[in-house]
Amino acid sequence: MKISVMWMRRRWLDFRNGYSIYLSFMFGFLNFVIISYTLAIERVPALKSVFPSLGTWMVIFIACFIPIAVLIGHYHRRKQIPTEVQQLAYANPYNFMVTPGREALYTMPLSILQLRTQVKTMEVQNALADAVEEVAKKMDVSIKPIPRWSKDFFEDYDQTQEITARLARGESILDILKEKK
Repeated sequence: MKISVMWMRRRWLDFRNGYSIYLSFMFGFLNFVIISYTLAIERVPALKSVFPSLGTWMVIFIACFIPIAVLIGHYHRRKQIPTEVQQLAYANPYNFMVTPGREALYTMPLSILQLRTQVKTMEVQNALADAVEEVAKKMDVSIKPIPRWSKDFFEDYDQTQEITARLARGESILDILKEKK
């Protein structure tokens, strides 16, 4: 009977997750409870009278420990994880630069081409609007003014094309943003 390599890899992943997430945690936790009882509670007579057995110590310890751990975990998830994620994002240059490969070779050049095509299309639309109004004026026909793309709109497109081209050349978006400030 032949066992596939992928099946073996999945079982290896399952083993590592089961061990590291659950079993080692459970045994480490039990180890801590037993050692703390053995080294602290059993050796101090005053504490031994409060916690006469390991079972009593475990129940009281777990009853206190779990809510405290939940509160700390909640705080960590709400406050610390966003900080960690932000720092990791800043540490990863490809969050701010074009990634090599498909994005650098295909996506960015295509974006630049699309922007140029849109600008040319808008220029043609403006020229057609001028031509239609000119013909209507020569024919002495009254028509409503035809909307045109504004100069500001073209400037925004030019700026976007420049930023896209700089990113395609490998510059960081953080450097580009610093220049804009």
